[in-house]
Amino acid sequence: MLPVKLSPDYLPRLRELPLGLRIMASTYHLDVSLARDDFGFHFGNNHSKELAEETAFGLDELGATELASLFREAFLHAQRFWEELGKENWHKWYSDSEFE
Repeated sequence: MLPVKLSPDYLPRLRELPLGLRIMASTYHLDVSLARDDFGFHFGNNHSKELAEETAFGLDELGATELASLFREAFLHAQRFWEELGKENWHKWYSDSEFE
């Protein structure tokens, strides 16, 4: 899966959507990530703190409190490796890393 490159107006426009559409859009990338990979790959492919905040918001709004809590915990853990996750070939580093 290739990293998501968000356009600069993606998040502001996302926040303008009706609540239901905003939730679907904010949790979509996580849904794909968990179906294919794991949280580490999610944060490498979706390297945006603002999108992570929107995703957590969406999970809370859906009432998925356990997943929202787990997501926030994984996001906090990912902060230790944020620089590596933002590099072009982060996936090569990720395999067998302490974060995996």
